Amino acid sequence: MKLEPLFPFPYIFPSDNFSSDNYPEIRPWVIKAIAEEEQKSNDKIWKDEPSADFQYSERLRRIRFFRKHENENPLLKIIASRLELCERNNRCCSGACPECGRLLQRWLVRKSKCIIRDYIEKSGHQLVAITIIPATPITGPGKLHTLDIRNLLRRLKYALDKAGIDNAIGAIDFSFNEDKRGKYNTFWSAHYYIITSVANRRRITKLLRQIFGDDIRIPRPVKISNFDNIRRRRSYAFKIQFKRRIGVDAIKAMKDGNIRNCRNTSRDKLRAAERLELFIYLDRIGFAKRFIFRSVKPNIQSSKVELRAIRCMRRRIRPMR
Repeated sequence: MKLEPLFPFPYIFPSDNFSSDNYPEIRPWVIKAIAEEEQKSNDKIWKDEPSADFQYSERLRRIRFFRKHENENPLLKIIASRLELCERNNRCCSGACPECGRLLQRWLVRKSKCIIRDYIEKSGHQLVAITIIPATPITGPGKLHTLDIRNLLRRLKYALDKAGIDNAIGAIDFSFNEDKRGKYNTFWSAHYYIITSVANRRRITKLLRQIFGDDIRIPRPVKISNFDNIRRRRSYAFKIQFKRRIGVDAIKAMKDGNIRNCRNTSRDKLRAAERLELFIYLDRIGFAKRFIFRSVKPNIQSSKVELRAIRCMRRRIRPMR
């Protein structure tokens, strides 16, 4: 698959020393958060967390991968050069860098515990994780560069306003989806994962499903599950590993002895063309645009970045009937 050669974005070829000033997608709080986490121990802080050594090796693998295909797309040469300059105390902050992604994920896991406990989890509400997989926009292979992440965030804001969800934290994740029997064309899925608290779980599910309808490709667009405020669960809020999701029809036996049709999903590695397309897109948008902060924002305090609760007046939206 031939990738789109250029993006409408001001890429700059890096010099011998990396400078974040050349990359407008890098937010100051991201630079500070990555630098802060880098000064901490490299010991794993949750089960199955990728190690620092693994992500260092993964960065080198990606550089070789980009160099191998750089003649197909000039952006790959730029990204490879950027990742080559990534080093301790001078991180590249590329959305495609596995080392920077790991540090930012660890920062979020550390800093989100108290904000979830003290602010997002309201008295009398249930702490939950909400996964939303929009059926639109669906992005075909080779067209990921057309996906406007700002529109994704605006649509989520509208939905959360409708549902009355004021406090939340999370991020946008990506997967490449297909059906094992070819029932539909393959596509990129950008989906939301947010941590919040709700008073009426059934009502919220109903409201969100009215906004994010299902279809043959996404039979269950909204899933709400209980959330335990532990490190491993918090790490899901910002994923740095991306998969190919393969759907298949299945049959499930019920407790009453009846059976019903359902859908199962298995996961596999992204193929070369998919990895190239996704990494270019992630490098272009940067880390900050993937985050979802609602009544919460990163606040730079000297050499640290804290998650701070903010209170603001929201536009009242007429509830859905």
